[in-house]
Amino acid sequence: MARLHIKKVKQNTPKVGQSSRDYINNNVILKMNYASDETYIEKKLNSIVPYFKKFIVMYSKKIKNIDKRFPNLTFDTFDMNRGKDNKFYIYLYTQPFNNHPFLIFGDLEKDYFQIIVPLGNEIGQIETKVLEKHLDAFTKSEIVGLAILLNRTINIRQVNITENPRYSLYKCDQMKQCKIKLQEIKNLKIPLASKEQLSRSYQKLYKAKAIEVLKHYFKLLTDGKYDDAFEYLKGGQSTGSKYFGKTRINTFFVSNYKIIGHLEVFIYLYKFMAKLKKLL
Repeated sequence: MARLHIKKVKQNTPKVGQSSRDYINNNVILKMNYASDETYIEKKLNSIVPYFKKFIVMYSKKIKNIDKRFPNLTFDTFDMNRGKDNKFYIYLYTQPFNNHPFLIFGDLEKDYFQIIVPLGNEIGQIETKVLEKHLDAFTKSEIVGLAILLNRTINIRQVNITENPRYSLYKCDQMKQCKIKLQEIKNLKIPLASKEQLSRSYQKLYKAKAIEVLKHYFKLLTDGKYDDAFEYLKGGQSTGSKYFGKTRINTFFVSNYKIIGHLEVFIYLYKFMAKLKKLL
């Protein structure tokens, strides 16, 4: 198995005497060899998940040496995609940190595969801001792998803020006017059944509005209009802003640090994806 040097990376450059390539090999993309008797394609594919289960035990122990609070990761599920010319990409999910998958990729004609550690800003994860400093040292196949993992990371975040019951911005208590309206309905002197019907009706109405607000935000990001996206997120407070006096995220949703912070992260992720695409 590969040597493993997982660290909570705070520096934006390699240590003195360490090249970007060494940094990548030890912290970002780890190489693992197949056993000498694993020469057939299907046998190689079938060996990967068992390798990964052993790998995350070692991975967890290494990180625990840095921070004892880090949990023992266990394998949950995987999602495999076979590409052309024996290329493959596998998302591997763990418990906990299910929202931060690993990516294993490789060419089945070769005698090794590579593992990209999860993207994120917690210990055991790699920040995209750090990766930007080393992009010139990645190979083209590694850039493809990073782009694939980043795309899945973005998708997971989008699903969480819309469909996950714990975090969904479609819930009425996340929308300012919806909360106010429900309180007004609660104070009405009408039968309970009528209150419930009205509440459902307004929740449906505001959910539709929330969908449009977020749809516009992600359209700006997809189109590369990052400054506009930032203004739509938490700007619009000066008369010079195109969103002045109009609906925007920091007026439509409950404007707390957590909501705005989670949405602001998407700006950096989309910017990083644009940089990766330029290198392909």
